[in-house]
Amino acid sequence: MIGDQKLKKPFLEKPINAEDHEIYIHYSGNSPGGSGYSVLFRKTEDNCSQFFPTNGKSAIRTDGSYLYEEFLPTDGFDIKVYTVGEDYAHAEARKCPSLDGKVQRDKTTGKEVRYPVNLSSWEKEIARRVSLEFKQEICGFDMLRS
Repeated sequence: MIGDQKLKKPFLEKPINAEDHEIYIHYSGNSPGGSGYSVLFRKTEDNCSQFFPTNGKSAIRTDGSYLYEEFLPTDGFDIKVYTVGEDYAHAEARKCPSLDGKVQRDKTTGKEVRYPVNLSSWEKEIARRVSLEFKQEICGFDMLRS
């Protein structure tokens, strides 16, 4: 509960401190992995998240300030968008870190595997607006297709 509003699981718990990259995804007992939470963190070698079962107990953090957001399911990919000016956007997809906590890497280069993505006209417009609003000639952000 947040005030008088109930947030249904799954949901995200993000630290307000932008330097803190430990984002929690809280799951209910009827989620595929059961009741628990995943911690998303900066990539370390081949890991980017870890699941912790809670057996129905709360794992909501109370040691700081957090934002709470609805969890948006995707087709298993995050889209990384990069803009150069307001008229050019490049996009590529990578496996979602919440799927299994493993980073998919190219065996030859060791780099994270990414796939080219064609943006819809609406997604291109979103990229243009992000670039303009943040007044950044070069800008990168994540986009989810849900």
